[in-house]
Amino acid sequence: MLKIKSVKLAHKVSDLENDFVDVMIEDITGYGYTMVVTTPTNLLKVMNNNSVNFIKPEEPLVIVKRLTQQCIEEAINEYALNNGYWLKLHQSADTTDISILNNLLQEHPKELETFD
Repeated sequence: MLKIKSVKLAHKVSDLENDFVDVMIEDITGYGYTMVVTTPTNLLKVMNNNSVNFIKPEEPLVIVKRLTQQCIEEAINEYALNNGYWLKLHQSADTTDISILNNLLQEHPKELETFD
């Protein structure tokens, strides 16, 4: 597990069950991560406001029941498991060049095969 030093919300949350917040995470090495944390109700609001039946592809989201410090920290600690795999993936997901992903697919086809 990647050790987390701090979890800070970028702004005050107006509705604990229907909002989103940027969260700044610092690990014990001093490296910083920024993640968007939202609620299921907020996702429904976004779909309704945009008149769509799905969430459009954007940056990865962490979804919690309520936007309390406790719920957010529980989620972040889960994302920190396996040496921070999910934190690192979220951090880099919206900035990774597609050519890197294409190379990974070509280099590791067996590991990435889908089930029949």
